[in-house]
Amino acid sequence: PYIWLPDFLLLAGFLPLLFSYRQAWPWFVFSVGNMLIGFVLETTRFVPDGTLPSSVLPVKEHLNQMHHPLLWILFGFFSAACGLIRLLKNLIILLIRKSKKS
Repeated sequence: PYIWLPDFLLLAGFLPLLFSYRQAWPWFVFSVGNMLIGFVLETTRFVPDGTLPSSVLPVKEHLNQMHHPLLWILFGFFSAACGLIRLLKNLIILLIRKSKKS
C-alpha cells in the first residue's frame, strides 16, 4: 500500500533546491515536468499490449504497478501553485521597491 512513498520522497527531495532559488521559473519548470510525467504514466495504462513490442511489456507493467501517476500530477500542481505564489511575492516586492525610489 505504500508503493507511492519512493516517488514522493524523490519529488520531495527537490523541494529544498527549489526553495533556494528566488526566481519562480524553476518551480514552473519542475511542475510542468512532473505533470508531463504523470500524464505519460497515466496514458501507459491505456495502451493495448498488442501494439507494443514484447521487450517493452515488462517496462509497461513496472510503470503501471510501481509508479502512481496521480502523485506526479498532484505534485506538479503543488509546484505550480508555489511558483505562482513566489512570482506574485516577487512582483509585489519589485513594485514596492519601485514606488519607494520615485
